Amino acid sequence: MTTKKAGRKTCCVTVEGVSYAFCVNGVNGTFRGQIFERQIDALSKLKAFQDRAEHVAHVRGSQKAVREWVREKKPSQFFAWWISETDFYHDDSVEIFYTKQEEEQS
Repeated sequence: MTTKKAGRKTCCVTVEGVSYAFCVNGVNGTFRGQIFERQIDALSKLKAFQDRAEHVAHVRGSQKAVREWVREKKPSQFFAWWISETDFYHDDSVEIFYTKQEEEQS
């Protein structure tokens, strides 16, 4: 899945039972397989984006629901994370933190 205007690729990755989907400036590619310092740097940038994001959306589901939401809403940047489903844990709600293109241009 890619964003049309910026040509940036949306990343979806699962690390130790937590799934992430994001397209945030300054965080390139997935952080799986990266050295620990780069993983921490990427997670810090994603957390900083989450803290300053102007909007929060909620979707029911997981990665597929996030992808559909991104295709429909076309946010400039976004970050979502959720605990991966297991035999013992199930949550069907995902928060998506995002910004709109017009907000970033002003």
